[in-house]
Amino acid sequence: MSSDIRFLGLVLFACS
Repeated sequence: MSSDIRFLGLVLFACS
């Protein structure tokens, strides 16, 4: 599950 959270964080960072 932590992997999904890190992936989502990376996507949000890219979106910023």
